[in-house]
Amino acid sequence: MVLADLGRKITSALRSLSNATIINEEVLNAMLKEVCTALLEADVNIKLVKQLRENVNYTEMDPVIIASEGVEKFKNENFEIIIVDTSGRHKQEDSLFEEMLQVANAIQPDNIVYVMDASIGQACEAQAKAFKDKVDVASVIVTKLDGHAKGGGALSAVAATKSPIIFIGTGEHIDDFEPFKTQPFISKLLGMGDIEGLIDKVNELKLDDNEALIEKLKHGGDMSKNVSQSQMAKLNQQMAKMMDPRVLHHMGGMAGLQSMMRQFQQGAAGNMKGMMGFNNM
Repeated sequence: MVLADLGRKITSALRSLSNATIINEEVLNAMLKEVCTALLEADVNIKLVKQLRENVNYTEMDPVIIASEGVEKFKNENFEIIIVDTSGRHKQEDSLFEEMLQVANAIQPDNIVYVMDASIGQACEAQAKAFKDKVDVASVIVTKLDGHAKGGGALSAVAATKSPIIFIGTGEHIDDFEPFKTQPFISKLLGMGDIEGLIDKVNELKLDDNEALIEKLKHGGDMSKNVSQSQMAKLNQQMAKMMDPRVLHHMGGMAGLQSMMRQFQQGAAGNMKGMMGFNNM
């Protein structure tokens, strides 16, 4: 019981450290205090507590020095691409903006990328301009662009920084991070949908791989003889992929098309299950 309680308290202390945006001496001391308190409450040898404090060494905390030394280390190890990610900041945080300028001057990056949160709406322009006034923004990445209505802020950022958008993020997964294409973006912004993106996503499903199965379905007849259960299951899975939010995302603004696709999927899914059940008899 004592050890279980000790484990929970130490886990809690370590979790607070992992969730910290910036790890400095104050954060480390707070974590160590929690751990030491937990050890003392569990009646652990006091020498272990002292040893823990002595073995945890805090070194450099200046982000400019950390960035400079890190870039130099990776250059010496012949890394081709080095990304320095600064902490998020608001245009009103002058000290953080000054810190960002110092980091940029110290490491002399080839490309400064401004990562913009599209969900802040009309504030995008002012935020982007504040960045541009401090550092030479060369390109823009727009995140949380899961609704085409948010696109206006992205255009404002481009106008303010006079820099191109290189990537957009529409979700939390790696598949939701995609290269920016002007024509599809403008089409969705105007309520016309992204035809090009939709075609690309459908092609990724490789529906042509089921050409033989589709040909069998056309001729009908005894399904238990013509089509195997595994073939039907595969086709059903691909139809479900057609309703993936990442596919429907490209239909934004296409009046009635998303609804029609859902109705088709519901009806087709029912028929498919019926055929699979018959095939399994």
